[in-house]
Amino acid sequence: MTVLLVVLALVAGSLASARPTASAARFRCGVKAIDIYFWPRGHGVLRRFAFPAYRQAHVEIYKQGIKTRRGFLLFVSAGSQILAPGCRSVGDTVVTHWDGGPITVVKRARRIRCSFPTKVQLRAASFVGGQRLAVAFGHTSRSVLFAQIMGRGSILDYDSRYCRDAAVPGVP
Repeated sequence: MTVLLVVLALVAGSLASARPTASAARFRCGVKAIDIYFWPRGHGVLRRFAFPAYRQAHVEIYKQGIKTRRGFLLFVSAGSQILAPGCRSVGDTVVTHWDGGPITVVKRARRIRCSFPTKVQLRAASFVGGQRLAVAFGHTSRSVLFAQIMGRGSILDYDSRYCRDAAVPGVP
């Protein structure tokens, strides 16, 4: 019985380490273009997008133009993070800062579509009261999108040289 428990613990440990977790904070997903759905007050069922209801503030990131599981990259809410299996942890030793471009601030539900000259990395980190999200050029400190997701008062800002926001069809 003890041997079986040890074997199960070892197998569970090796499976857990095989997939990156969002607590590792910074991830490489191999993309240069993304769609970010920013929901500062959550949303009801969105049949047009096959999104189930999720009432808490959150951000969903997909490969640009692909709103299905195949395009999913990262989900961040005030209390949780879910990472796509295809993304890889790259450690979190590089602190990000604003890259210096023109800033556009978003405080309501929007789709932010971004295209970058290089592959980007996603950085998600907890803080008291919520989560922070940053999008950076590769494994550099140059951040071009930042979001703070909290129970109330979520905000997202982006560099308008690379991103544009638009209303989400069917969402007021």
